[in-house]
Amino acid sequence: MPKRWIERLLFAETCALCGEPLGSSSVVCDRCLLSIHPQPEEDLLSIPYLDGYRAFTAYGESERKILELVKFQGFKHLAREIGKLVSSHLREYEKHLKPDAVTFIPTNPFRYWFLRGFDPVEEILKETSVNFERIIGRRWLFRKPLARVKSFRERQKLVKDAFYIKRGKIPRVSGGKILVVDDVLTTGSTASEIARLLKSAGAVEVYLFAVFRPH
Repeated sequence: MPKRWIERLLFAETCALCGEPLGSSSVVCDRCLLSIHPQPEEDLLSIPYLDGYRAFTAYGESERKILELVKFQGFKHLAREIGKLVSSHLREYEKHLKPDAVTFIPTNPFRYWFLRGFDPVEEILKETSVNFERIIGRRWLFRKPLARVKSFRERQKLVKDAFYIKRGKIPRVSGGKILVVDDVLTTGSTASEIARLLKSAGAVEVYLFAVFRPH
């Protein structure tokens, strides 16, 4: 059965956020998507090992629902729509930093291969015209989704030793400035672990671009 038909059956042609008719769209209406707009940011977090970060907007109820549709119900096209929204902001940050490489924090491989079939952050990046590389790998560890954990200490335990530098990528990292992209900056524990990992492989500076940040 085509994906569009599955979406229609699940959501009965109404927006999953506001309940209004969808028209030619699917799952989330254009009005709700466009309600995700840039908001002035503050340095809310001091993140160990990270040299700086930028976030597109705050993480509110609408954003939470959209990410749950992407991450837990597998609506890949919504990740692409998010990519279109953040594209100019990510490209501007990249132009400002002039990094030697752009990469992203990968999803859990079990969820990639057996539950979702795609990586949300990778799909976001595909719509940004930013050249990115798969530098970071993620081990097959059966742990609860980070999105379901709010405690900094618990998240630290979950991400410890969960990531590695892919074979042959250390020369791309060593001595360089790396920009890492992720969908949500929550407590900073994952970003800190990734920055620590990259710096242990020789990176001089590590920066993060997150689509959503805490209020």
